[in-house]
Amino acid sequence: MKKNLAVVFLALVATLCLAFGLSACAPAPDSTSDNNSNDNNNSSQTPPDDEPQTAESLDYELNLDGQTYTCTGLGTVTKSAITIESQINGRPVTAIGRHAFGFCENITSVTIPSSVLSIGSRAFNGCTGLTSIAIPANVASIGDSAFEGCINLASATIANGVTTIGVEAFYNCIALAEISIPDSVTVIGNWAFNGCTSLATVTTGNGLTTVGANAFDGCSSLTAITLPESVTSIGNYAFRETSITDITIPASVSTVGDAAFYHCTGLINVNIPDRAESVSTAFGIAVFEECENLTSVKVGKGVTSFNERSFKTCNKLVNVYITDLAAWFNIDFAEGPANPLFHNNNYKKDGNLYLNDVLIENLNNIPSAVTAIKSFALIGCTSIKHITIPASVTSIGYRTFRFTDQLESVTFENKTGWIASKSVDMSNPTTVTIDDEPTENVTLVKKTYLDYYWKYEAAV
Repeated sequence: MKKNLAVVFLALVATLCLAFGLSACAPAPDSTSDNNSNDNNNSSQTPPDDEPQTAESLDYELNLDGQTYTCTGLGTVTKSAITIESQINGRPVTAIGRHAFGFCENITSVTIPSSVLSIGSRAFNGCTGLTSIAIPANVASIGDSAFEGCINLASATIANGVTTIGVEAFYNCIALAEISIPDSVTVIGNWAFNGCTSLATVTTGNGLTTVGANAFDGCSSLTAITLPESVTSIGNYAFRETSITDITIPASVSTVGDAAFYHCTGLINVNIPDRAESVSTAFGIAVFEECENLTSVKVGKGVTSFNERSFKTCNKLVNVYITDLAAWFNIDFAEGPANPLFHNNNYKKDGNLYLNDVLIENLNNIPSAVTAIKSFALIGCTSIKHITIPASVTSIGYRTFRFTDQLESVTFENKTGWIASKSVDMSNPTTVTIDDEPTENVTLVKKTYLDYYWKYEAAV
């Protein structure tokens, strides 16, 4: 008899433990592990007396303001399609709390009411059964990792009104095939769509200013994207290893981060149009490195620098188009591979430099506004045959004429007064003797003083 009672007792305990275990989808998160501006930290810790008690209900908590509610979890709901209430006891539900439905794998759809203003971090993280979501217009921000790991999420609609898509908001949503970013969104957070391997179509609104680091990193199905003229910053690795074939960097962009288009093997054309006078654009390290099918780059006015390895191993890059010679000569190329012309000759291909779509062969009309030809400016330019250095030019940078294999003549308007040094500060200079015969000067610029910095003494 005692043995039977013990068995019954253990069965009852097991039943209670099971019931308690099913009351949540995942263990409670460590509150110190996740801080986010979208998290609702105003919820009361103890349910109020008027906390709704129903047979089957999501969990809600009254916020500290005493006027609004936050939806905090699945509660006793067993259905796969859930609906968040717009009001509880006459008070609006304004937030979905952080981790509210984390790892609730049986949820397939969620209806979010217009009363909700924020979706907390990791709110639906790991909801592998979720297939669609619609974010209403009153939601100002989608929290960090809100839908991370929702691997079956195939449809996500973001209404005009949302301003921020948080860090890792849709990270690794591998079924998501398209997304439309409304005009209201200004920031796409770091890693927001990272690893969305099925994402083939992205439509961006006209209010976007920031594309965060790794935002579309690894979106291998993405073949095209048009960035609006409102964008000012493209983060590190933003489009790394996508399948984009053509990209235009808007004239509004001032910063393109490191490796932003690294290993985009389908990229063929890059267009960097003229910047506005108030905008200058700097390119980070390895921005287009390993874009092995890149063949054409257009560089307009306003580009200030290309950093290390900007075009490294772009083995098929043969055509570079510029719109302003003075602007081109003023670009800071950190090294040879930072100049798109470098790879042309380096890989035994024609290196064609075009000015306003005309191939440069005879560069005898450098404008008087040009006072300096910076280092590496013409490295790898095999189209150029003749060049005249005007009297306005008072400095020529390091390795400017390296790999200019077709160069036949160099004419200096200032034939005396030139010095050269292996140091940028012009220490221990050597006097350069310019030949009256332009063909003889080819040896000076390509061999004798190739690895030197040149200065016109009158400017020293």
